[in-house]
Amino acid sequence: MSQSAPRHFPDPSIETPSERDVRLAWERQRIAEADADLAAGRYIEGDDALEWLDKWAAGEELEEPAVE
Repeated sequence: MSQSAPRHFPDPSIETPSERDVRLAWERQRIAEADADLAAGRYIEGDDALEWLDKWAAGEELEEPAVE
């Protein structure tokens, strides 16, 4: 991900119009990055992804997963 999330996203039910604009722009950028990754074949399939995430959640030291 090329850009980190804004420090804090407020509860959408109480965010100001400018906060909403910032959040939606950030979300659109992340979706565009994900679309580009998929189009370029940078993804991990089902069980491989789940296995890696389980190990990561358990605190194992892992290398970045190989993407197809």
